[in-house]
Amino acid sequence: MPRTHGWIAAALATAVLPVIAADTPPRAEPQPFGLLARRAVTALDQLGQPLPPGDRQAFDTALAAPDSESGAARAMSVLDGHVLAIVQVNPEARVSVTRGAAPADLMQAGTRLFLVKVINQAGITAPLRVTSPQSAPVSVPSWSSDLAAEPPHTITPRDIEERWADISFFDKPPLAEALSGVSVEYRILQIYSRDAGHRAAELKFDVGQGTADLAFRSDIPIVFTAAPARRIGVRVEDERGRASIARLIVRDNASRVYPAMSKRLAPDLPFQAQVYRSDGEGIVLPDGKYTVEWSGGPDYLTGTREITVGPGSPTSSPSVSNAGSIRRRGTGTPATTTCTRQAARTTRIRPRASAPTTSCARYSASG
Repeated sequence: MPRTHGWIAAALATAVLPVIAADTPPRAEPQPFGLLARRAVTALDQLGQPLPPGDRQAFDTALAAPDSESGAARAMSVLDGHVLAIVQVNPEARVSVTRGAAPADLMQAGTRLFLVKVINQAGITAPLRVTSPQSAPVSVPSWSSDLAAEPPHTITPRDIEERWADISFFDKPPLAEALSGVSVEYRILQIYSRDAGHRAAELKFDVGQGTADLAFRSDIPIVFTAAPARRIGVRVEDERGRASIARLIVRDNASRVYPAMSKRLAPDLPFQAQVYRSDGEGIVLPDGKYTVEWSGGPDYLTGTREITVGPGSPTSSPSVSNAGSIRRRGTGTPATTTCTRQAARTTRIRPRASAPTTSCARYSASG
Protein backbone atom coordinates (compact mmCIF):
# COMPACT_ATOMS: atom_id res chain seq x y z
CA MET A 1 0.00 0.00 0.00
CA PRO A 2 2.75 2.62 0.75
CA ARG A 3 4.21 1.86 -2.66
CA THR A 4 0.85 2.72 -4.30
CA HIS A 5 0.68 5.98 -2.37
CA GLY A 6 4.14 6.86 -3.70
CA TRP A 7 2.97 6.44 -7.28
CA ILE A 8 -0.10 8.63 -6.60
CA ALA A 9 2.10 11.35 -5.06
CA ALA A 10 4.44 11.29 -8.04
CA ALA A 11 1.52 11.61 -10.45
CA LEU A 12 0.11 14.57 -8.53
CA ALA A 13 3.50 16.27 -8.46
CA THR A 14 3.79 15.85 -12.23
CA ALA A 15 0.30 17.22 -12.78
CA VAL A 16 1.02 20.57 -11.14
CA LEU A 17 4.16 21.33 -13.18
CA PRO A 18 3.67 24.48 -15.33
CA VAL A 19 3.17 23.89 -19.02
CA ILE A 20 4.55 26.56 -21.36
CA ALA A 21 3.31 26.73 -24.92
CA ALA A 22 5.95 26.43 -27.61
CA ASP A 23 4.95 29.75 -29.14
CA THR A 24 5.05 31.68 -25.84
CA PRO A 25 7.54 34.53 -26.22
CA PRO A 26 10.43 34.33 -23.74
CA ARG A 27 10.45 36.80 -20.89
CA ALA A 28 13.56 38.95 -20.62
CA GLU A 29 14.72 40.46 -17.35
CA PRO A 30 14.63 44.16 -18.27
CA GLN A 31 17.85 45.43 -16.66
CA PRO A 32 20.37 42.81 -17.84
CA PHE A 33 18.58 42.45 -21.16
CA GLY A 34 18.77 46.20 -21.80
CA LEU A 35 22.47 46.40 -20.99
CA LEU A 36 23.45 43.41 -23.13
CA ALA A 37 21.18 44.42 -26.00
CA ARG A 38 22.70 47.91 -26.08
CA ARG A 39 26.17 46.40 -26.27
CA ALA A 40 25.12 44.19 -29.17
CA VAL A 41 23.75 47.22 -31.03
CA THR A 42 26.94 49.15 -30.24
CA ALA A 43 28.96 46.26 -31.68
CA LEU A 44 26.94 46.48 -34.91
CA ASP A 45 27.82 50.19 -35.08
CA GLN A 46 31.47 49.42 -34.38
CA LEU A 47 31.54 46.84 -37.18
CA GLY A 48 30.11 49.28 -39.70
CA GLN A 49 26.71 47.60 -40.17
CA PRO A 50 24.34 49.50 -37.85
CA LEU A 51 20.62 49.01 -37.41
CA PRO A 52 18.51 51.04 -39.86
CA PRO A 53 17.79 54.52 -38.42
CA GLY A 54 14.10 53.76 -37.85
CA ASP A 55 14.85 50.53 -35.99
CA ARG A 56 17.57 52.20 -33.93
CA GLN A 57 15.19 54.95 -32.85
CA ALA A 58 12.47 52.42 -31.97
CA PHE A 59 15.01 50.35 -30.02
CA ASP A 60 16.27 53.34 -28.00
CA THR A 61 12.74 54.59 -27.35
CA ALA A 62 11.64 51.15 -26.13
CA LEU A 63 14.49 50.80 -23.63
CA ALA A 64 13.84 54.32 -22.33
CA ALA A 65 10.15 53.59 -21.63
CA PRO A 66 8.94 53.99 -18.00
CA ASP A 67 7.51 50.47 -18.06
CA SER A 68 10.68 48.42 -18.27
CA GLU A 69 8.87 45.12 -18.88
CA SER A 70 6.94 46.32 -21.95
CA GLY A 71 9.95 48.34 -23.11
CA ALA A 72 12.18 45.25 -23.10
CA ALA A 73 9.53 43.34 -25.03
CA ARG A 74 9.32 46.09 -27.68
CA ALA A 75 13.12 46.31 -27.96
CA MET A 76 13.24 42.55 -28.40
CA SER A 77 10.66 42.81 -31.18
CA VAL A 78 12.85 45.34 -33.01
CA LEU A 79 15.94 43.16 -32.81
CA ASP A 80 14.01 40.04 -33.81
CA GLY A 81 13.59 41.46 -37.31
CA HIS A 82 17.37 41.09 -37.78
CA VAL A 83 17.68 37.58 -36.32
CA LEU A 84 18.86 34.87 -38.69
CA ALA A 85 18.55 31.99 -36.21
CA ILE A 86 16.94 31.45 -32.79
CA VAL A 87 18.99 29.19 -30.54
CA GLN A 88 17.30 27.64 -27.51
CA VAL A 89 19.19 25.99 -24.66
CA ASN A 90 16.68 23.92 -22.71
CA PRO A 91 16.94 23.22 -18.94
CA GLU A 92 18.93 20.05 -19.71
CA ALA A 93 21.47 22.17 -21.69
CA ARG A 94 20.38 20.70 -25.03
CA VAL A 95 20.68 23.10 -27.95
CA SER A 96 18.07 23.43 -30.71
CA VAL A 97 17.71 26.05 -33.43
CA THR A 98 14.95 27.51 -35.59
CA ARG A 99 14.97 30.06 -38.41
CA GLY A 100 14.65 33.75 -37.59
CA ALA A 101 12.95 36.56 -39.54
CA ALA A 102 16.02 38.21 -41.12
CA PRO A 103 16.39 37.86 -44.90
CA ALA A 104 19.31 35.58 -45.81
CA ASP A 105 21.02 38.19 -47.99
CA LEU A 106 24.78 38.23 -48.53
CA MET A 107 27.21 39.88 -50.93
CA GLN A 108 29.90 38.32 -53.07
CA ALA A 109 33.44 38.78 -51.71
CA GLY A 110 32.10 40.54 -48.63
CA THR A 111 30.74 40.00 -45.12
CA ARG A 112 27.24 40.50 -43.75
CA LEU A 113 26.26 40.53 -40.08
CA PHE A 114 23.20 38.88 -38.53
CA LEU A 115 21.82 38.60 -35.02
CA VAL A 116 21.35 35.24 -33.33
CA LYS A 117 18.80 35.20 -30.53
CA VAL A 118 19.71 32.96 -27.60
CA ILE A 119 16.96 31.72 -25.27
CA ASN A 120 18.98 30.35 -22.38
CA GLN A 121 16.70 28.32 -20.11
CA ALA A 122 19.64 26.52 -18.50
CA GLY A 123 21.58 29.65 -17.53
CA ILE A 124 24.60 28.36 -19.47
CA THR A 125 27.70 30.59 -19.38
CA ALA A 126 29.82 28.69 -21.91
CA PRO A 127 30.67 30.10 -25.36
CA LEU A 128 28.04 29.57 -28.06
CA ARG A 129 29.71 27.92 -31.05
CA VAL A 130 28.69 27.62 -34.68
CA THR A 131 30.08 25.19 -37.24
CA SER A 132 29.27 24.56 -40.88
CA PRO A 133 30.64 22.18 -43.53
CA GLN A 134 30.49 25.12 -45.96
CA SER A 135 32.87 27.07 -43.70
CA ALA A 136 35.57 24.39 -43.54
CA PRO A 137 39.16 25.32 -44.53
CA VAL A 138 40.11 25.38 -48.22
CA SER A 139 43.84 24.99 -47.51
CA VAL A 140 46.08 22.85 -45.33
CA PRO A 141 49.06 24.26 -43.36
CA SER A 142 52.41 22.97 -44.62
CA TRP A 143 53.39 21.63 -41.21
CA SER A 144 50.39 19.28 -41.16
CA SER A 145 51.94 17.02 -43.85
CA ASP A 146 55.22 16.27 -41.99
CA LEU A 147 57.06 18.54 -44.46
CA ALA A 148 56.80 15.93 -47.18
CA ALA A 149 58.14 16.88 -50.60
CA GLU A 150 54.88 15.67 -52.13
CA PRO A 151 52.19 16.34 -49.50
CA PRO A 152 48.99 14.36 -49.97
CA HIS A 153 45.93 16.08 -51.42
CA THR A 154 43.37 15.99 -48.63
CA ILE A 155 41.11 18.70 -50.07
CA THR A 156 39.53 18.02 -53.43
CA PRO A 157 38.30 20.57 -56.00
CA ARG A 158 34.77 19.50 -55.08
CA ASP A 159 35.50 20.32 -51.43
CA ILE A 160 36.71 23.79 -52.39
CA GLU A 161 33.60 24.42 -54.46
CA GLU A 162 31.38 23.41 -51.54
CA ARG A 163 33.27 25.50 -48.96
CA TRP A 164 32.10 28.91 -50.16
CA ALA A 165 31.62 30.63 -46.79
CA ASP A 166 33.45 31.82 -43.69
CA ILE A 167 31.05 31.71 -40.73
CA SER A 168 31.85 32.71 -37.15
CA PHE A 169 30.58 34.64 -34.16
CA PHE A 170 31.92 38.07 -33.27
CA ASP A 171 33.03 37.64 -29.64
CA LYS A 172 35.33 40.61 -29.05
CA PRO A 173 34.58 43.78 -27.02
CA PRO A 174 32.05 45.21 -26.51
CA LEU A 175 30.71 41.63 -26.52
CA ALA A 176 31.95 38.77 -24.35
CA GLU A 177 33.24 35.45 -25.61
CA ALA A 178 30.80 33.41 -23.48
CA LEU A 179 27.07 33.62 -22.90
CA SER A 180 26.02 35.70 -19.91
CA GLY A 181 23.52 33.20 -18.46
CA VAL A 182 20.51 35.55 -18.71
CA SER A 183 17.29 34.26 -20.20
CA VAL A 184 17.50 36.18 -23.50
CA GLU A 185 20.46 37.74 -25.26
CA TYR A 186 21.72 38.38 -28.78
CA ARG A 187 24.95 37.38 -30.49
CA ILE A 188 26.42 38.63 -33.78
CA LEU A 189 27.02 36.13 -36.58
CA GLN A 190 29.49 37.02 -39.37
CA ILE A 191 29.09 35.37 -42.78
CA TYR A 192 31.50 35.94 -45.66
CA SER A 193 30.52 34.68 -49.12
CA ARG A 194 33.10 33.90 -51.78
CA ASP A 195 30.47 33.40 -54.47
CA ALA A 196 27.44 35.14 -55.95
CA GLY A 197 23.96 33.68 -56.39
CA HIS A 198 22.08 31.11 -54.32
CA ARG A 199 24.25 29.24 -51.85
CA ALA A 200 23.09 26.83 -49.14
CA ALA A 201 24.78 26.32 -45.79
CA GLU A 202 24.13 24.07 -42.83
CA LEU A 203 24.62 25.87 -39.51
CA LYS A 204 25.05 23.82 -36.35
CA PHE A 205 25.08 25.36 -32.86
CA ASP A 206 26.28 24.04 -29.49
CA VAL A 207 27.52 25.24 -26.10
CA GLY A 208 30.03 22.44 -25.62
CA GLN A 209 30.61 18.80 -26.43
CA GLY A 210 27.47 16.68 -26.18
CA THR A 211 25.03 19.61 -25.95
CA ALA A 212 23.57 19.31 -29.47
CA ASP A 213 19.95 18.17 -29.39
CA LEU A 214 18.85 14.93 -31.01
CA ALA A 215 17.23 14.40 -34.43
CA PHE A 216 19.18 17.24 -36.10
CA ARG A 217 17.38 19.88 -34.02
CA SER A 218 20.67 21.69 -33.35
CA ASP A 219 21.38 22.43 -37.00
CA ILE A 220 19.48 24.29 -39.70
CA PRO A 221 19.89 24.54 -43.48
CA ILE A 222 19.61 28.07 -44.90
CA VAL A 223 19.64 29.10 -48.55
CA PHE A 224 21.37 32.47 -48.93
CA THR A 225 21.26 34.91 -51.83
CA ALA A 226 24.61 36.61 -52.42
CA ALA A 227 24.46 39.78 -54.52
CA PRO A 228 27.14 39.91 -57.22
CA ALA A 229 29.87 42.50 -56.72
CA ARG A 230 32.17 44.37 -59.08
CA ARG A 231 35.50 46.11 -58.62
CA ILE A 232 35.31 49.91 -58.58
CA GLY A 233 38.65 51.34 -59.61
CA VAL A 234 40.07 54.49 -58.01
CA ARG A 235 42.23 57.10 -59.73
CA VAL A 236 44.16 59.28 -57.26
CA GLU A 237 46.62 62.07 -58.12
CA ASP A 238 48.32 64.70 -55.99
CA GLU A 239 48.40 68.44 -56.72
CA ARG A 240 51.20 67.90 -59.24
CA GLY A 241 49.33 65.22 -61.16
CA ARG A 242 51.37 62.37 -59.73
CA ALA A 243 49.88 59.05 -58.59
CA SER A 244 49.07 59.22 -54.88
CA ILE A 245 47.10 57.60 -52.02
CA ALA A 246 43.69 58.64 -50.69
CA ARG A 247 41.73 57.85 -47.56
CA LEU A 248 38.24 56.58 -48.51
CA ILE A 249 35.06 55.94 -46.51
CA VAL A 250 32.36 54.21 -48.56
CA ARG A 251 28.81 53.73 -47.20
CA ASP A 252 25.61 52.49 -48.81
CA ASN A 253 22.09 53.80 -48.22
CA ALA A 254 21.82 51.61 -45.10
CA SER A 255 24.98 53.27 -43.66
CA ARG A 256 26.96 50.04 -44.02
CA VAL A 257 30.70 50.55 -44.46
CA TYR A 258 32.65 48.98 -47.36
CA PRO A 259 34.80 46.97 -47.29
CA ALA A 260 33.01 45.44 -44.29
CA MET A 261 34.93 46.12 -41.09
CA SER A 262 34.26 42.54 -40.04
CA LYS A 263 36.77 40.03 -41.43
CA ARG A 264 38.91 42.71 -43.12
CA LEU A 265 42.24 41.66 -44.51
CA ALA A 266 45.48 43.66 -44.25
CA PRO A 267 46.28 46.37 -45.06
CA ASP A 268 42.66 47.41 -44.31
CA LEU A 269 42.26 47.87 -40.54
CA PRO A 270 39.14 46.50 -38.78
CA PHE A 271 38.89 49.22 -36.11
CA GLN A 272 38.38 52.21 -38.43
CA ALA A 273 35.85 52.96 -41.14
CA GLN A 274 38.33 54.33 -43.68
CA VAL A 275 40.54 52.37 -46.05
CA TYR A 276 43.49 53.62 -48.08
CA ARG A 277 43.82 53.13 -51.81
CA SER A 278 46.55 54.20 -54.17
CA ASP A 279 46.10 55.17 -57.79
CA GLY A 280 44.79 52.21 -59.80
CA GLU A 281 43.55 50.15 -56.85
CA GLY A 282 39.87 49.52 -56.17
CA ILE A 283 37.04 48.50 -53.86
CA VAL A 284 34.61 45.61 -54.38
CA LEU A 285 30.96 46.73 -54.17
CA PRO A 286 27.59 45.15 -54.97
CA ASP A 287 25.13 47.08 -57.12
CA GLY A 288 23.55 50.06 -55.40
CA LYS A 289 24.02 53.69 -54.40
CA TYR A 290 26.94 54.79 -52.25
CA THR A 291 28.34 57.86 -50.58
CA VAL A 292 32.11 58.19 -50.96
CA GLU A 293 34.10 60.45 -48.63
CA TRP A 294 37.73 61.01 -49.49
CA SER A 295 40.74 62.95 -48.33
CA GLY A 296 44.49 62.94 -48.71
CA GLY A 297 44.96 62.72 -44.92
CA PRO A 298 44.86 65.07 -41.90
CA ASP A 299 46.37 67.96 -43.88
CA TYR A 300 43.80 67.73 -46.68
CA LEU A 301 40.25 68.92 -47.04
CA THR A 302 37.53 66.30 -47.38
CA GLY A 303 35.29 65.69 -50.38
CA THR A 304 32.04 63.75 -50.62
CA ARG A 305 30.19 62.36 -53.61
CA GLU A 306 27.40 59.90 -54.39
CA ILE A 307 28.00 57.14 -56.93
CA THR A 308 25.83 54.38 -58.38
CA VAL A 309 27.14 50.89 -59.06
CA GLY A 310 25.30 48.59 -61.44
CA PRO A 311 24.96 47.48 -65.04
CA GLY A 312 23.85 50.29 -67.33
CA SER A 313 24.59 52.96 -64.72
CA PRO A 314 27.26 55.68 -65.15
CA THR A 315 29.63 53.62 -63.00
CA SER A 316 30.11 51.12 -65.79
CA SER A 317 31.91 53.79 -67.84
CA PRO A 318 35.63 54.54 -67.33
CA SER A 319 34.95 57.69 -65.30
CA VAL A 320 31.88 58.20 -63.19
CA SER A 321 32.25 61.01 -60.68
CA ASN A 322 30.05 64.08 -60.90
CA ALA A 323 31.36 67.63 -60.99
CA GLY A 324 32.02 69.22 -57.60
CA SER A 325 34.34 71.52 -55.68
CA ILE A 326 36.08 71.54 -52.32
CA ARG A 327 35.70 74.64 -50.18
CA ARG A 328 38.26 76.15 -47.87
CA ARG A 329 37.46 75.88 -44.20
CA GLY A 330 35.97 79.09 -42.89
CA THR A 331 35.09 80.51 -46.32
CA GLY A 332 32.01 80.38 -48.47
CA THR A 333 33.80 80.35 -51.79
CA PRO A 334 35.25 77.37 -53.60
CA ALA A 335 38.94 76.84 -52.93
CA THR A 336 39.26 74.77 -56.08
CA THR A 337 37.39 74.19 -59.26
CA THR A 338 36.62 71.03 -61.15
CA CYS A 339 38.84 69.70 -63.87
CA THR A 340 38.07 67.70 -66.97
CA ARG A 341 40.08 64.76 -68.23
CA GLN A 342 39.09 62.49 -71.09
CA ALA A 343 35.59 63.96 -71.12
CA ALA A 344 35.03 62.91 -67.49
CA ARG A 345 33.90 65.41 -64.87
CA THR A 346 36.04 65.01 -61.75
CA THR A 347 36.62 66.58 -58.35
CA ARG A 348 39.93 67.82 -57.04
CA ILE A 349 41.59 66.97 -53.75
CA ARG A 350 44.12 69.46 -52.46
CA PRO A 351 46.31 70.04 -49.37
CA ARG A 352 45.20 72.98 -47.21
CA ALA A 353 48.40 74.94 -47.80
CA SER A 354 48.74 74.27 -51.50
CA ALA A 355 47.89 76.51 -54.41
CA PRO A 356 44.28 76.49 -55.67
CA THR A 357 45.17 74.24 -58.59
CA THR A 358 44.94 70.67 -57.28
CA SER A 359 44.50 67.10 -58.33
CA CYS A 360 41.64 65.07 -59.70
CA ALA A 361 40.05 62.08 -57.98
CA ARG A 362 38.29 59.78 -60.38
CA TYR A 363 36.31 56.59 -59.85
CA SER A 364 35.97 53.93 -62.52
CA ALA A 365 34.48 50.46 -62.74
CA SER A 366 35.61 47.25 -64.28
CA GLY A 367 33.92 43.88 -64.44
